[in-house]
Amino acid sequence: MAYNDDMLLMIQKIRALTEDFVQNSTEVFTYETSGIFTLAEPRIAEIVSVLINGAEPVSAEWTYDFDADTNKLTITNPDFASGDVIEVTYSFSKTSNGELVEYIRAALVWLSIYSSEEVSYKISTAGTIIPSPSAKTLDLICLLAAILIKPDYISYKTGNMAVTYPTGTAKLSKEDKILETIQVFKTGIGVVKIIEYNSNC
Repeated sequence: MAYNDDMLLMIQKIRALTEDFVQNSTEVFTYETSGIFTLAEPRIAEIVSVLINGAEPVSAEWTYDFDADTNKLTITNPDFASGDVIEVTYSFSKTSNGELVEYIRAALVWLSIYSSEEVSYKISTAGTIIPSPSAKTLDLICLLAAILIKPDYISYKTGNMAVTYPTGTAKLSKEDKILETIQVFKTGIGVVKIIEYNSNC
């Protein structure tokens, strides 16, 4: 699935909320007879660079393709010779972009169930949320996805709002956190709002 700018921004925000920071890694392979190489990390977000013998190939015919389902990188290079060294740099994270999109999809279901509005959001096959939510609602969806991923966290923060569950208080269930976050959001918040639960406990 291709991701539009809104979806990519949401993925970045959810990674920040859940502390799932993208890291870079490099793997080195030696070409023998096959241009297909299997990368070790299971959740690769992007191929950053592919070098052959320490340099970018100069042939206009060379290409590479990465299959995230099989973790195989296929390099087509007419100048390959046995013993060539392939250096692949890629970015990876704990959770793949595809998994985060599924958390966003789940957050949309929770929003539909607990919201008093009649709007029901869905993700199109093109990777777009329809109907198009406001920027604040997108942040709310990110918060809900973060709660689904890390329900035991005590604090979540985006540009528009922050949610804090004070330590030492009775823990709310994941469902209660989602419900109360949506209810407070829907009652009207300013540009920035700190939501505190059980603050008088």
